[in-house]
Amino acid sequence: MVEMRTELPEEIVGWLSDAAVRFNVTRSEIVQRALEQYLGNVAHVQAAYDQHHQKRFGDAAAQSSGTHHKKADCPYEQCPFEDACPGEVCPL
Repeated sequence: MVEMRTELPEEIVGWLSDAAVRFNVTRSEIVQRALEQYLGNVAHVQAAYDQHHQKRFGDAAAQSSGTHHKKADCPYEQCPFEDACPGEVCPL
């Protein structure tokens, strides 16, 4: 377990204290549960984004995989990236 510390405004500390008493738990348990729920939601959103991105760009990536086009103004006779030339996004 990783321990994190931060300063909170008095108002939030009061809300945490009230909730802790009300639900008979510690303030740290409330914060931990809130973070777990938040991180679970972030993971869900990331998975949905990845799935959408894969559907949207998967076909284009599948079509272009294996084909690498050398940049038009590439200064090298043979690309230093060999078969993995990044083409127009090449930093060289």
